[in-house]
Amino acid sequence: MAEHALERFPLHLGLGARASAEPEFTGMNWYSLYAERHAADGAEGRLVSIYTFGKSWTSWQMHSNGDEVVICTARGRVTVCKRTQTIENRNRRNARVRRSSL
Repeated sequence: MAEHALERFPLHLGLGARASAEPEFTGMNWYSLYAERHAADGAEGRLVSIYTFGKSWTSWQMHSNGDEVVICTARGRVTVCKRTQTIENRNRRNARVRRSSL
């Protein structure tokens, strides 16, 4: 797999334990094209991406057909949030945060 910055080029985790690099993220229309590319993976497909936010989130759109994991990194701390239809788990750890590309 070629080297890409995850902030610009998300990954898709699909059936058969496959990982594929996605085209560069270009805005909200990108998501519908992503869904078309990976429709055959159904609920088993997952999107892996990194975003940087300048302020706290006011909402969170949850994956409608399965669990979702969000890893928040800020000020040298890591917060792992796992949401399912019925539970939310948070695991906070002190960690040195390093940025890297795949």
